[in-house]
Amino acid sequence: ALKNENCYLLVAPSNGINVWCASSSGEMNTHSIITVIKTSRINERVSHRLMILPQFSATRVDRGLLKQSSGWSSVWGPAYAKDIPSFLASGNKKTQEQSVAKYPLGFRLEMLLSLNFLMWALAGVILLIINPRLLLFASVLFWGVGVILYGGYNILPGNSGWLKAFFLSMLMVVIIALFSFFALGVSPWFYWGWMVTALAVSMSQGLDVKGSVGGNTSEPEHLFYKLGIKSFGHLFSSDGVRNGVVKQDMHRCNGCQTCIFVCPKGVFGFSGGQNEIAPINQEECFACNACVTQCPQNALSIG
Repeated sequence: ALKNENCYLLVAPSNGINVWCASSSGEMNTHSIITVIKTSRINERVSHRLMILPQFSATRVDRGLLKQSSGWSSVWGPAYAKDIPSFLASGNKKTQEQSVAKYPLGFRLEMLLSLNFLMWALAGVILLIINPRLLLFASVLFWGVGVILYGGYNILPGNSGWLKAFFLSMLMVVIIALFSFFALGVSPWFYWGWMVTALAVSMSQGLDVKGSVGGNTSEPEHLFYKLGIKSFGHLFSSDGVRNGVVKQDMHRCNGCQTCIFVCPKGVFGFSGGQNEIAPINQEECFACNACVTQCPQNALSIG
């Protein structure tokens, strides 16, 4: 995206995690930015003091502290790197559309592969040892369930990823039972082992599907938060989980539009007059806290 641009790219430490997750968990924060400013010696390479921050780091980066500690001012860039050239060409301005996170089919299938490949590979090795003939059928079942669950996430019934996975598993159980009875002439429960397998595969893949492809709080992390469990090894942490939805103090809001351009879900918009900004898509809010952290008037809170 930056190939033809006249700029420097500073790579801040994030412990190998993507910007959004690293910022939410605290791996990438204001001090990460300050560190890379110092270690890159960027002050010796440019005469200005303005940097473009990745929008998804808005959950944790304090621009005021960054300015105070490093002397660098900052603006929020677009959600995706592909939009940086047009952002620069427009004088560091972006549209609300360029601020919104997107979850198209291609992305959801990419997440399916990256999150479940290791699980499939480990199960495949076990099946090769126990009964190699089952590997092909089990693989078709595993990836078939994944494609339906991840690819059809938006159309499967239920607001919960766990509920979607359970619905899919029950549907498969019914299909196996009907096929056994009408096509094979055996008891509907003859292949109960495959029913249990279908249930296990579906529920395991649906464990965190909502947080992975739905743009919502991770359900396992939310459960841990409710139970008071801080973390589960390196797999989950409930430290960044927040409950509730965004609330606005209209008396404090000055219409600066910061919330519009840091919200990844398009929650904010103009209500009434053109200077009145409000959370008009409240159902999209999943309490990522970016707007609360960045509001210069402290007009927003999570309640």
